[in-house]
Amino acid sequence: MSNLEVMGKIKTFLTIKFLFWGVFVIIFNSCTDRSSNDLFLEKGVTLVFENESVSDFLDQRKVQLRYLSEIGIAEKIQFPNDSILDSLVFTTKKKNFELISEYSGGQNYSFLFQNGDRVKISIRDNNLMLDVVNRKVLTYDDNFEFLRNKQLFKATYAPIDDFYFLWQSSKSKVGKIDLNEELFLKKKLAKQSLEQEAKWLDSLKKAGQISKEMAAFYLAKNQFQIEKLKYFDSDQGSFNALSAFDFFNASQATIESQISALQADEFGDFLIKELDPKEYSKLPIHLLQSENGLFKASLLFKFLDQELPKLSYGEADLWFEKYGSHLNSEWLEYLKERNRKLLEVEQDILVKSLEEERINFENILAQKRGKVVYVDLWAAWCVPCIKSFPYSRSLQEDYKNKGIEILYLSVDENHKFWDKVVEKYHIDFPARSFIAMNLAESKFLKELKVDFIPRFLLFDSEGKLIHPNAPKPESQEIRMLFDSLISNSNEIEHNLKVTH
Repeated sequence: MSNLEVMGKIKTFLTIKFLFWGVFVIIFNSCTDRSSNDLFLEKGVTLVFENESVSDFLDQRKVQLRYLSEIGIAEKIQFPNDSILDSLVFTTKKKNFELISEYSGGQNYSFLFQNGDRVKISIRDNNLMLDVVNRKVLTYDDNFEFLRNKQLFKATYAPIDDFYFLWQSSKSKVGKIDLNEELFLKKKLAKQSLEQEAKWLDSLKKAGQISKEMAAFYLAKNQFQIEKLKYFDSDQGSFNALSAFDFFNASQATIESQISALQADEFGDFLIKELDPKEYSKLPIHLLQSENGLFKASLLFKFLDQELPKLSYGEADLWFEKYGSHLNSEWLEYLKERNRKLLEVEQDILVKSLEEERINFENILAQKRGKVVYVDLWAAWCVPCIKSFPYSRSLQEDYKNKGIEILYLSVDENHKFWDKVVEKYHIDFPARSFIAMNLAESKFLKELKVDFIPRFLLFDSEGKLIHPNAPKPESQEIRMLFDSLISNSNEIEHNLKVTH
């Protein structure tokens, strides 16, 4: 579901949809006249590109814009190198609208605008500058964090950014080294700089160089960062994510006045990422046992958003029953809609068999009716795909007389040597090995996002898709799933015989 409207001479525009458009609209304009843009001024924020160099900068620095939809779901926009844009219009019913610009190097800047603002985007000092042009603002209302770095810290990055960068480097699996001493020093410097920033903000406000609203916005972020630093253990090189969650979630009344919704959402992403595997697996239980607070529903939503695509549709329905009451209705509806989206797309795959027969994928499923079908999506360039073939062949051998059939569907763009490849890797099974012939045109394959393979689909004996991301053939989970399906089928068959 999207209200994305493309206008003007835009060659390409890519939106990374982390979550949901809702009623939040972005209109991408090019070569539009002033009067058409003015239509939106009372209902949103218009970003106007100063010239084409802005688009070039956005692409070269891999800048993304992060914002929240009207229902509080994070979105990100990135700009490819062949986009030609004059303006972006964000429409919203809210009084204020927040943006975060994210650079590929980890540098982020926060901006807060009023509904109706017209903002010029330009490049100064190799940075993206956003200046309100249709109302009077004070000196430090626009681009505060850039000016802070330049004038207060006299550096490109704030000390808190340096600390986060070092923190991420310390967690890298490649060439991991002990950076605990450096982290301790960077953390200390980051805290001192945040305290220095708070005093500077206060002096700017007293001097009438920044508005009270903007000073409160940046001070809230500042104070939140100071609290967040307490949960970094530089000696152990760890972040106590669950303790941080418990503190901030329980401090709802205080924290709501200290952090914006977008910053809270960003922090939720950070918490999820910092959990170790054991903590992550138990996160839903921890959340359900926690008191209702600022982060509880948000973290549960993020967890479900990541994990639901990994489940069968039956398992997902059970999760909706278990956790749905802890989400607001709009978030729950989004998750349900996204979870079922693939089921609503026609399986419009045209395939070719080893016998050179062209046939629709749905017809293949019809021919296999009565069997559970496990589909292996693969390509010759996908090394993990090829490594899984011995396991899938073994799986087929173990279940060949139990109503399970494994199909191999290549999503290679190059069809020329496909038959040679399947022969080389011993998956040249008649009526079981195919190649997609309409990769570019198939809506079903596009929805599957077949660039991310290996991927396995599971269809029941009636040809209905029951798992959009079935377990890998080498896993114990797929055997347990097969056994469960066989057991259920036998039970149904037994009950039918008893009934008759």
